[in-house]
Amino acid sequence: MVNLRRIRIDPHGLITQNQKGRMDRIALERAVIEAIEDAPEDTLKILAAEHPSLRDFFSEDGHLDARLDIIDEPYEGLNRPLRIYYGIEPRCDLSCPMCGPRDFHEGFKPASQETEDFIMQQIADAETFQLQLTGGEIGVRGFDLLNRVERARDLGLAVILSTNGVWRCIDRKDEFIEKLAHCGNIIQSKISIEGTPEFHESIRGKGTYQPTINTLDKLSKYGLNPRISTTIFRLSCNSKQLEHLVSLAQEYNAGFQPIPLRPIGKAYDMRDQTPTKEQLREYTKLATKLRKETEVPISFNFDIYEQGRQVPIYDMHNSVSCGAPWFGVHITHTGEVYPCGFVQEADPHGSGGIKEPRFLAGIVSPEHSLVDIWLNSSVLKEVRSAGKSDECYKCHDYTRGCWGGCWVMAWLETGRINGMDPYCLKQP
Repeated sequence: MVNLRRIRIDPHGLITQNQKGRMDRIALERAVIEAIEDAPEDTLKILAAEHPSLRDFFSEDGHLDARLDIIDEPYEGLNRPLRIYYGIEPRCDLSCPMCGPRDFHEGFKPASQETEDFIMQQIADAETFQLQLTGGEIGVRGFDLLNRVERARDLGLAVILSTNGVWRCIDRKDEFIEKLAHCGNIIQSKISIEGTPEFHESIRGKGTYQPTINTLDKLSKYGLNPRISTTIFRLSCNSKQLEHLVSLAQEYNAGFQPIPLRPIGKAYDMRDQTPTKEQLREYTKLATKLRKETEVPISFNFDIYEQGRQVPIYDMHNSVSCGAPWFGVHITHTGEVYPCGFVQEADPHGSGGIKEPRFLAGIVSPEHSLVDIWLNSSVLKEVRSAGKSDECYKCHDYTRGCWGGCWVMAWLETGRINGMDPYCLKQP
């Protein structure tokens, strides 16, 4: 079995990743951090009595069984990324109307293997825990995708796959998925399904539903931890579509994450198809109810209708927010770094909605490492330091199931990074 257990020591304590890819922050006093640095195994063994989750990082004979990184350098934020979203494949076999930040269908070609190897090495050198491979559509790689997953494994990276699941270009799907499973470092497989067969195909094209379900079935059977991702449109923000998706998640032992339509990039002209506030409130209430009834792990942006939920906090300096770019960034196939993949080319406050890359944070190159961009980019610092709106800070639900919504949506609506997400369920 590939050992994916990671422990990072930073100025605020520990960040851990267990074998299944779950990450946790353990805040510690300065003296304890220094004790770990001096005697890692002995001190962590003592800490495990107080923090039982640490017991997973020791073997049966009592020895530390995890990669240990010490990055104890002061920084106004998380001093290394935890997850990188790598848009490794620009091509796609579908043409979905809402497909986000860039229309890759013309004029884009995959980077060379040399470039991909360099970028992946940079991601590993940044002490990253997780790598999400996305596109475009990674399935068009066919069996070559195995090479990329194995490369990530050799670099010590846990992998998340993000796919439309159609995979028409993969003739031997069972063999392909079995080999993916044998790589041993895939912790999650995100698969896009928009709702019932009729609605899904109205968005993703005729004949796409059943191949996607077939892929979902096989990902589940081979233990690749599928999670259904869906875009919520005005027409799909209802109980029929939600209940269908939750039933699929229940049948195939999958997680479920619905996200409201983000009218950016290719979807800029779909603003009239965003769900209404009242629709989202009812959808979220029903999703909360179904989560309790079915025990399907459902996650969504404004998780405010169930008490006791807590937003994970990794960055001890900045306001609680979406992970981009607090604990991760998006890297394109050519090495461009953005705080979030949804802001690659958009400037909705200019004409036409598509402008120069306002949020380009840097380009990974031999002269500019990913670590250098992560620590020093003025764009990343701007987004991280922007904070949240006063309404967020005053709200009882902020950090309790809600991280203040999407800063990209806030910027789209208000022109301010710390504006209010227009989808906020507490606003009229």
